[in-house]
Order: sequence, then structure tokens, then C-alpha cells
Amino acid sequence: MPSSPDLRFFFSGLNNKQAHPDTLPKQQASPHAAKPTDLNPSKPIKKITWSYRCKRTVELYPDIPSDKPRQPTPEEIQHALQVSQAKPFDYFQHRKVVIMDKNDQSKILAVIEFTPLKDLTQTKQDKINLVTSFLYKTKQFVNSVLSSSRSWGGYMWAIGWRKSSTAFELIGRYLNQDAINLAPDVYDSVMKLSAGVSDILGGMFHKLSGVAFKDNQTLMLKNHIPGFASLEFDAPLNKNNCSPNLTFTTSGFFNPPHVDSKDISKFAFVLFVPININNGTLVSESDDYGVTGK
Repeated sequence: MPSSPDLRFFFSGLNNKQAHPDTLPKQQASPHAAKPTDLNPSKPIKKITWSYRCKRTVELYPDIPSDKPRQPTPEEIQHALQVSQAKPFDYFQHRKVVIMDKNDQSKILAVIEFTPLKDLTQTKQDKINLVTSFLYKTKQFVNSVLSSSRSWGGYMWAIGWRKSSTAFELIGRYLNQDAINLAPDVYDSVMKLSAGVSDILGGMFHKLSGVAFKDNQTLMLKNHIPGFASLEFDAPLNKNNCSPNLTFTTSGFFNPPHVDSKDISKFAFVLFVPININNGTLVSESDDYGVTGK
């Protein structure tokens, strides 16, 4: 089974410094340029910030031999933080941002959209709460990543389908069978929510970038890859299925810089959401959750 499209979910946020290029006159705003996307005078003008970037190598961490993996020291982490807060890094905080390849402007590297908590409708809040609460409940039935070669801090879990590590098996699922055996009824009730969660996340991905979503789904159909909410390998995909598995993190998770060179998909959907750590629900505007951005 080939490496598959990605759907990633982060219970975390970034403390970003103020982004400013789109407030400059157009001729000075390069590599950032804010462009209207809706010229209907009866509607508020929506803008996209286009940022043209070229690859630049930055040494954030010292070389750590792969045969002797370790976490970076507090001093090394502090150094990386200082480097990331200086030039040439730019931090975006609001609206919709499209990152383009400066050397090949036909390539889109990332599409980023910020949604303030105050702008979330009750329906959107309910959907996000369904997703975050579901993932919070699944933690007891899957193992977190503990290897120092894959995690440098925080916690990461995965649910759904994966290439099997068992002899004579091609595919398996992320799960902790011992935990499931201790509470099978709870596991069953939690997993019954997975189809709705998959539909919500797939809908978000499709709305953000229909082309990227369709590319992922086409790869799944071509390679007979099940959706992460499918409880049977041969279950047909529904209209919002776009990934066989989902990873989610908490507590400021970060891992070694790397490139997933074996992925067959060019796209991944990532969602950052501030939550209450005790129950996985979405924070409210009045909570002191330490995440900036508009």
C-alpha cells in the first residue's frame, strides 16, 4: 500500500508577531500583495494576501545523527526560537494567505486561512467541538508517539488506516488493542462518531481548496485506500473522504525537521484549534488561551 494523503489536526496555536506587509502600498508590498477576491459592491470586499517565496536554508537546530537520536537541549531550543523570531521569517496573523513559489509562480505552496473565534457561528462551533471532543476521547484507544527520533516535545496520536507492520498483512489500523479490550462499549460509542467527524473535516478541506481535496480523493480511489472513518477496508468512500488516517497533537508538539519523501500526495490539510486541555472542547473568547492571530 503506498503512502497516503494526509489529514492533520493540531490542538495548538502559534504565538505570532504582527504581520504587516499587506498594509504597504502595492509597489512596496512585494513579496506580499493583498488582492480583492469579490468585487460585488453589495458584499464586503474579501482580500487574499499573496506571498511569493523562494527556498532558503536556515539552520535552526544542530545536526543530530540519525543513529543516535535525541531531543534538542533547552539551550538549542532557545537558539532556534531566537532565529525564528528574526529575519527572514514573516508571520501572518489574519485573513487568507496564499504562499507561492517565487521561482515558479504556477506552484502554490500553502493556503492559510485565519478565523477569529468571534466570527464562528454556533453551527461552526458545534462542528469543531464534535471534532475536538471526538479526538480527545480517542486518545485512550491509540498509542502516542514516544520515539525521540519522531517527537521532540508534546504529544501526537494517529487514528485510521496505515501500512501494516505485521507479517503477511498489507494494511492495519492505529489502535491500542489492550485498551479497547478493557472498554469495548466505550470504544464502539466513540468510533460511531468518526463518520460525522470525517465529513466535517473533509468539508473544511474542500472549502479551503477544492483542487487539493479532489487530488487527495482521486488518489484514494485509484489506489483503493479507505477513509479513516471506515471501519471496513473495502467500505466505499463518501463525498468528503480525503484521507485514510488523521494525526492530532497537543502540548506544543514538535518533531525533527524532515521531508516525507514517500508520500504519493502533494497536499495535506492542517487545522489549528485552541482547546480546553481537560475535555477537548473549543475555548471561548473569554478564556486566556495564549494564541494570537486574527
